[in-house]
Amino acid sequence: MPTSVSPVELATGLGSDETLLIEDKDVSRKTGVQEKKEKLRGGERYWRVYEDSETEWAEVPRRSLPLKKLLAAAFACVGVAVFVGLFCLAQRQEADDDSHEEAEPASSHSVPLNHPSSSTALNTPKNVELFWTATAQRVNFDGVTVHSYGINGGNGHDAVIDANTGDRIILHFTNNLTVPTALHFHGLSQNSSGFMDGPTGVTQCPIAPGRSYIYNFTIDDQVGSFFWHAHYGLQSIDGLRGPFIIHDTNENVPKYDTEHLIQLSDWYHEPSQSLSDWYLSSKTNPDGNEPVFQSGLINGIGQFNCTAIPGRPCTQKTPYVLTIAPKTASRLRVMNTGTFAAFLFSIDGHELTVVEVDGVTVEPYVVDMISLNVAQRYSVIVRTNRAPSNFQIRASMYHGDTWTSMPEMPIGFNPHVTAILNYSPIDPAEKPLRVTPPPHPRILDDTNLSPTPSLVQFPAQPSADVTVLYEFNFETRATDLYQKAYNTLHTLSTNNTWTPLFTSSFQAPKMEPLLVSAHDLGHGWNPDPAASTIFLARNQVVDVMIRNNDPGEHPFHIHGHDFWILSTGVTNSVSKIPRALSSLNPVRRDVVTVAACPHDLVTSAYDVWFGYAVIRFVANNPGVWLMHCHITFHLEAGLGITFVESIYDIQQLEKPGAVAQTCGEAQQWLNEGNVL
Repeated sequence: MPTSVSPVELATGLGSDETLLIEDKDVSRKTGVQEKKEKLRGGERYWRVYEDSETEWAEVPRRSLPLKKLLAAAFACVGVAVFVGLFCLAQRQEADDDSHEEAEPASSHSVPLNHPSSSTALNTPKNVELFWTATAQRVNFDGVTVHSYGINGGNGHDAVIDANTGDRIILHFTNNLTVPTALHFHGLSQNSSGFMDGPTGVTQCPIAPGRSYIYNFTIDDQVGSFFWHAHYGLQSIDGLRGPFIIHDTNENVPKYDTEHLIQLSDWYHEPSQSLSDWYLSSKTNPDGNEPVFQSGLINGIGQFNCTAIPGRPCTQKTPYVLTIAPKTASRLRVMNTGTFAAFLFSIDGHELTVVEVDGVTVEPYVVDMISLNVAQRYSVIVRTNRAPSNFQIRASMYHGDTWTSMPEMPIGFNPHVTAILNYSPIDPAEKPLRVTPPPHPRILDDTNLSPTPSLVQFPAQPSADVTVLYEFNFETRATDLYQKAYNTLHTLSTNNTWTPLFTSSFQAPKMEPLLVSAHDLGHGWNPDPAASTIFLARNQVVDVMIRNNDPGEHPFHIHGHDFWILSTGVTNSVSKIPRALSSLNPVRRDVVTVAACPHDLVTSAYDVWFGYAVIRFVANNPGVWLMHCHITFHLEAGLGITFVESIYDIQQLEKPGAVAQTCGEAQQWLNEGNVL
């Protein structure tokens, strides 16, 4: 039985005899080389067996493992996400379609961006008009050729929206897939343009195959690193995702010479529909386990372990190369656009100066490593001040922790992905320099970040108008066909007691988007309980206390807003959760990591302690906004709620004609015998 893997081992690639020691300040314990084993509870294990076949390889389930019960939060105080992946699903290989050509492999150079210093009219608003077609193709990102979705016959991660503050985006989007789809622009507030937000059933109907939709909106006062992705089912897993970068010459960040995109993601060899069919079935997945990825990618290049599948077509990939001139400062826009896994990111021998988080500029903060949960983004300044050489870029996904030793991993599974930082003119093929890691690496705790003073900060109100306690659990009830996420919400009354609101599993309507109903019916709208809706008045200050009883971390995101993080951590009582300001200038972002429910330090039970996060936002953006866990499988299982902000003002929004047209086209597609 292999020993546990610590975050530093994952980031540095060191073996157990070289494991570094990290102090976990909040619970006054140290984690490191000593092995802490615990008997795995509640099930058997799963592994992969490849069967020889003339036409395909199959993955055969052997034994099952309830994954959630093995997840833990070893490093909640530093925001390091830990994910445990042991089992594999029965692969349902999608037959090759000869009409789907294999896309060009990921390039080994940076995608050029509109760097502020090279733009003479950066702050002059303009129309950015794009013509995109969603296409299906075969791709080979990590050595194994698989099904994928992309844009205009290319890869999704190469389809970059590069715009400026004040620009108007006019995206003509045609669906050339055989299934419906829709796009969401993650992190963009869509102020006054809520119908352009994208999640199907919430702000729009799905775009039927062969049909088009025009996403037309203006970027108001936002700047920084964002991304776009499919928001229909699990389609982002198939690669339908890419960067959205907003520039502004007045952005309050240190000067730099060049900027580059670093896109991190986990990668699955199975198509999303097969993963969805398996995940959302009590027959194939009675324990509600999340499918485990095969590898990770940096800018579309990964290193699946081909030697583990002899005889199967597989080409070992060489790492992505990022070439930068010596003695320069470069801005790396690092983003986790993946599905399930969190990453720990570092560059051998180089400090990372954090200057932006989720589109919010922050005071420069120097660390050695950053952890990125799903959908989180950071801009870091890297200075090439070493002697010219090649240096390892490391991005490691968590699959072990200090309590649980993993006996087996899926065949070929590789939680590490590397790239090369190349100082020009050094040959990038030269072996990277071996760098001794710092004895106590500084891992970013995002609550230590402070937004730049020039930004409008905390609202004048000293306390919230509305406080919501949001709890959730995964269970299969008598009428359920699969394990669902059930959301339970309470509001804090004036006498300081909790009043229950509802318990429901979120499910958006298939054909009548919530925003359309709110717009058309106003105060006469009575949403279905599955919409998990909370009504807010305009400009109310809202605190959401998220309680996590699950043994895995959850990255929560709110559409239409960023928010202040008031506190995060673990505790054993709701009354002990701090709701006051922890800082006069708390960090603001659009994805918060809610710490996992840890083992009780005495009983080794999950039922005493729990993780929490307290966030605050102002309901100043009329619309229907989804709040959900950004682990794609969890939203599909119902882990989400909706905020309806100012029903009167929603009725004043302009509803584009394309909204009704798209719903009509989707209904026609259904009438032809298709299923959403």
